[in-house]
Amino acid sequence: MLEPTDRRLLFELLRPPTGYRLSCAVGTTYSLDLLALLVTPLAFTLFDCETKEGKLTATPTALLESLRRYADNVTLFCQAGKIQPPTKARQLFGYLEQCVVEVAAPLGGVFHPKLWVLRFEPVGQKPDDEWPIEYRVLCPSRNLTFDRSWDTMLAIDGTYWPREPRSAENAPLAQMISQLPDLAVRQPTTETYRQHAELIAKELPRVAFEPPEGSNSIRFWPLGLESRDQWPFEEPMDRLLVISPFVSDGLLNRLSQDVETTIISRAEELMRLTPETLEQLTARYTLDPAAESDVPDSAGSEEPVEFANEATEEGQTNEETAQDAGQDNLSGLHAKVYIADQEGEGHIWTGSANATDAAFGKNVEILVELVGKHEEYGVEAVLDPQNKNGLHTLLQPFVRPQENEVDEVAEKLERLLDDTQMAIAKHELRVQVEAVTSPEEELFDLKVHAVLPFPERWLSARDVSCRPITLRESWKQTFTDAGSVTFQQLHFDRLTPFILFSVRVGIEDRTQERQFVVNLPIEGLPENRRERLLLSLLRNSAQLMRYLLFLLADDGWDARDTLNLLEGIDGSTSGSQDGSSAFDLPLLEPMLKALAKAPEKLDRIAQLVADLEKTPEGRAIIPPEFAETWKPIWEVRRGMQP
Repeated sequence: MLEPTDRRLLFELLRPPTGYRLSCAVGTTYSLDLLALLVTPLAFTLFDCETKEGKLTATPTALLESLRRYADNVTLFCQAGKIQPPTKARQLFGYLEQCVVEVAAPLGGVFHPKLWVLRFEPVGQKPDDEWPIEYRVLCPSRNLTFDRSWDTMLAIDGTYWPREPRSAENAPLAQMISQLPDLAVRQPTTETYRQHAELIAKELPRVAFEPPEGSNSIRFWPLGLESRDQWPFEEPMDRLLVISPFVSDGLLNRLSQDVETTIISRAEELMRLTPETLEQLTARYTLDPAAESDVPDSAGSEEPVEFANEATEEGQTNEETAQDAGQDNLSGLHAKVYIADQEGEGHIWTGSANATDAAFGKNVEILVELVGKHEEYGVEAVLDPQNKNGLHTLLQPFVRPQENEVDEVAEKLERLLDDTQMAIAKHELRVQVEAVTSPEEELFDLKVHAVLPFPERWLSARDVSCRPITLRESWKQTFTDAGSVTFQQLHFDRLTPFILFSVRVGIEDRTQERQFVVNLPIEGLPENRRERLLLSLLRNSAQLMRYLLFLLADDGWDARDTLNLLEGIDGSTSGSQDGSSAFDLPLLEPMLKALAKAPEKLDRIAQLVADLEKTPEGRAIIPPEFAETWKPIWEVRRGMQP
């Protein structure tokens, strides 16, 4: 149990069971990397997008298809102001705009849970007793980023039985999911995010989850959504192990009263504890530096994602929030686990909550409690020195070094940046798009404005600028007292509600800067935007035909082999750029094969054709030869549908 050699990836655990597809998913995270969210739908598609070596290959063709199929099925709630600036703007980010919902904690802390609740439906048939709705709950300790750190992941599967009695054990999780939409700092333009949460919250009480091996019960502990004190550690404990990268004196003193307590944390965090707190702990450990050099990354390789063919977290106090400002680049320990021996049984709480006062007082968090035999789920099962693959092999005793002088100015700058970042993230901001006339091409002005201007005293102490993530750094503009900036004469593919803010603050003669992204409500976007985005990626008939061939490929390795044959949809294709020889690709045979064995593949092509036919530019890249061949095949397919 908790053996470092037993590693699984989030991408792997998101994949549907055999014979199923994703119906909808609700996820939560503190910080968000848009690239990590961009590749997440690849896990839901039926084709394989990994190499034999286990490396994720996010080709533009596979990304486009996975996003078209599943982007609208996913809702991700994240802490307002904690979307990381992307290193490169990608047109496919346009498919994520309705996925991301920024939220704030109701009790004044931060929104910090890491959670996925996935609903799967059987492919090609209605759910019944033989093919019921399946659920999966993932409770990682990692944010949806490409951080390299030691983390944990709990995965539990369950089956929804609509006629079964409601489960009291699942009620807290269902209630948490139902409350998420009400935490939004800005209401999204569609109700999809609320519909996903309502459906999952309605069904969860009747989902029978299968406990992990060796466990006999599961209990969900959402924290920070109610004003009353929520304390998962109710029963007396004989022995306690706490694994947490962030700690506080108050919480550890509360946990370790009359309990033999061992702590595993980061050296810099243990140094912040008082001598009295450290003395109260039975044993204190940190990760061995050699273990930190062997941190697994989120994709199983040195580079988290390979693109082929393409051109104040844990604590609420200011001090704790400042410590977490750099968490997104952590290497080393990041797991949060509590393990207790209680009357011959072992209890494990795993999830997002650090051993800090804020985590159990003001933050929104999630812990999942498992109960099993002491031999498998107790403290000794983790620290047993006889286990050659156990966690103890990564540890070394903590020895308090000579304390360094605290840089008070640096801490004040971090707190000022935290306050500014949170204020901007919660401020009522909007994006307005207006078309402007041009004799050569269609252009747009994009205006970012505050419904209520930023306070003058607030702006005078801070430099605040912004730009759409689709534009270079040189385009950024500074907010003035008017509370608005306008980016003029932009092309269609530069329009986005993802706005990158840069904040610079100063104390005495020192300054510090931070960048972050917010997802703002946007008005005035041109009609058929999704279809036009599709056209910006499928530039000619040749690329369209290659994309169609990919859609018709068999699942798994055949789809990946097809990707290797195709040269992408990014303009780097060989052969005719005007698409004159596009229909030379062998499409007739794959379409007939799909009609006989997998007609749902033709439904995807029909949707693609319908999207393209909505615009003159889209109709222009559909070869007449394909249209003539496609029409009778689609007529037969429509006759097969009930």
